[in-house]
Amino acid sequence: MAKSRHSFGKERLETIEHKTPILVISGSCSPISAYQIAWAENNGFGIIGLDTAALVAGVNTDSILEQISRETIEKLQMGQSVIVHTSNSNTDPRIEKTKQMLENQGYTALQIQTLTAQVFGNALGTIATTVLANTKVERMVVAGGDTSSYAARAMGIEAVEMLAPLTPGAPICLLMLPGSSLDKKQIIFKGGQVGTENYYGRIGEIFK
Repeated sequence: MAKSRHSFGKERLETIEHKTPILVISGSCSPISAYQIAWAENNGFGIIGLDTAALVAGVNTDSILEQISRETIEKLQMGQSVIVHTSNSNTDPRIEKTKQMLENQGYTALQIQTLTAQVFGNALGTIATTVLANTKVERMVVAGGDTSSYAARAMGIEAVEMLAPLTPGAPICLLMLPGSSLDKKQIIFKGGQVGTENYYGRIGEIFK
């Protein structure tokens, strides 16, 4: 996971502004994440699901990521916040479909958990990198503990600076990537069980 540097001074908080839609990449299948995604969809967020079985199978991966990135960019450019996710609940049929496919290939439960976290995290991180490089989005959320470290690596994140406490264990941070289009973007890493039902609405409004 990325290293962090603390900076909670009032002067730093006053510099935080949010005038653009937010991007959320979610690899969580927790019930709380499901409520948050449902709330977001009912409150104007664009919701885009990944074909997880195709990603794990390695079928047309580049085309899938390009298509999802393009669709996400289009929605964000129209002013709509977007959640790109690998599941919208723990009963999402994609979970069982992907699990069954890997079990048929001889993978154990632990191997499946590790493999899917890596594949999904890499895919979500790649999409986020493309989207942030081609939009004016300033703030994003990475949801899901198992996938977040892989997403961070795919985005090239090595260090973040803490800007403001928001939810215990999930502060607003600043990306430190000199020379990258992601440099100085705001990011929040949150576990699947973190936050209230309207969490993503609060992220979009806080400090506005």
